[in-house]
Amino acid sequence: MLVWVLVDNPACQFYAALGGEIVHEQELTIGGKPLIEVAYGWVDIGNLGTSCAVQQFRCTPTVER
Repeated sequence: MLVWVLVDNPACQFYAALGGEIVHEQELTIGGKPLIEVAYGWVDIGNLGTSCAVQQFRCTPTVER
């Protein structure tokens, strides 16, 4: 699995905590501004759902349905 994210995005910490490793980097331009984008990769995603990082960030509903 690959996830592309801008290198300045705080979510990079989350992907690293899930065991993702930076496997590629590229420059892109958005609105005339050069930005760096990185790809976090995982070979085996079988245990991602049980990761402590996933449990910490798991969303919970704020309104009962």
